[in-house]
This record gives sequence, C-alpha cells and structure tokens, in this order.
Amino acid sequence: MDRRVELAKAFILHTRPYQESSLIVDVFSRDHGRFSGVVKGARRKNSRKQGLLQPFIPLLISWQGKSELKTITQLEYYQPPIVLPGAAVFSGLYLNELLIKILHKFDPHEAIFDRYRLCLQAIADHDAIEVSLRQFERFILHDLGYGFSFSTAIGTEAGVELTIQPEKFYQFDPQQGFLALHTQPSEKLQAYCFTGQEILAIDRNDLSQKEVRRSAKRLLRMALAQHLGNEPLKSVAMFQPKKYDS
Repeated sequence: MDRRVELAKAFILHTRPYQESSLIVDVFSRDHGRFSGVVKGARRKNSRKQGLLQPFIPLLISWQGKSELKTITQLEYYQPPIVLPGAAVFSGLYLNELLIKILHKFDPHEAIFDRYRLCLQAIADHDAIEVSLRQFERFILHDLGYGFSFSTAIGTEAGVELTIQPEKFYQFDPQQGFLALHTQPSEKLQAYCFTGQEILAIDRNDLSQKEVRRSAKRLLRMALAQHLGNEPLKSVAMFQPKKYDS
C-alpha cells in the first residue's frame, strides 16, 4: 500500500468533487487494479489536468500514498482518446460503472483491462455494439471465476449433467447455471427461463435475432446482479434505449 508508482497504464472511470478545488478519481490501472486517488487543484480554471480527467482516455498515471486514497502526481496521454459518438457514450459509462462495482480495489486484472480497451474501441467504431457488450460481460464473469456452462444443464437427478437441447426450456440459477425443465415454464418462472436455442445462440455470439439479443442481456444481467450489490446501476437508469444498447 505504501509505495510510489510511476506512469502506469490506466483509465479514469469516474470523478467527483473533493474539497474546494480537487477531484477524487476512480482509476482502473492495468498492472495495479482499481483504486481511488485525489488530483489536487484539478477543478481550478487554469488546471492543465482537466482535459485528461475524462473517461475513455488511455493514460499513463503516477501516484503515491500510504492510505487507500492515493495522491495522483502525474497524468499524460498514452494513446489518443477513444471517442464514443452520441448515445454510445452510455454504453461506455455502463462499462465503467460495472468495473467500479465488480472489481475489488488493488486487485490487478490485466486481461480485463485489455478487453475493456478493445470493447471501448468496438463501441466507438459502431462494431456490433450489443455483441461487444455481451462478450465483455461474459469475459468479466469468466475471468473473475463467476462463469457458467452454456453447453450443459443440471438435470433433475442430483449430479447429472445434460447437454443443452435447442427445443427444450431451461431455468437460470446464478449459483448453479442452467437447470433443465421437463415442461414449458409457468408465467411466474418465465423471467428466469430460456430456450435451448437461445442459450446456444448466445454461446456462439449470434445475436442477429432481436429476441436472442434481449435474452442475452437478461441472462447476463441476472448473472452479474449478485456481484453488484443492491443498488441498480445508474448508467442503465440514465440510458434511453433507442439506437444503442447497454
């Protein structure tokens, strides 16, 4: 905890005012994980740091300090900013909030950092935005050890695994994965159930059909929910689902 770090690759995930002229920033560093730091004087009109303290900019950041709240001492561009056009910015803000809520502080996740950067670029390039978001959600679940099988389901007999069949129905349990059903789910259970055809399409990243896209979002939000706390994601509440998705 008590050390100085020089020019580490990082992104700013979120900022908030601190005291009269400073900011607290949530940082996601490739080699040092997520943490919070103070940027002193960042809110002053003549501060040169204001332009750097924005989301979606690949940065090199230096910091120091003994406590969990570090002091940011230097920021500079590492690569050009990733510009998310129009409503696509809400998808980027969703990714940022997801990282803040699901990652433990000072726990490095190099692979998640690299995939996050690629996902931002795909969103910026309008490259299958919904597919990119769903792939990132699946990746982060797997990398953190929360992944589940898309090819097998738990049968009614204890310990029995069954291959997912396109024509059958399955209930999703975040703790166990897919549970095989013998009959079509009741209206009460429908919100937690999926067809085998949908599950297999999601596994192939085939989101060409609208219903599969909706099912993929519903499934992965269910899988993530237990790791995000009780409060809903603010970025999702802000989003108006017209052209882009999150």
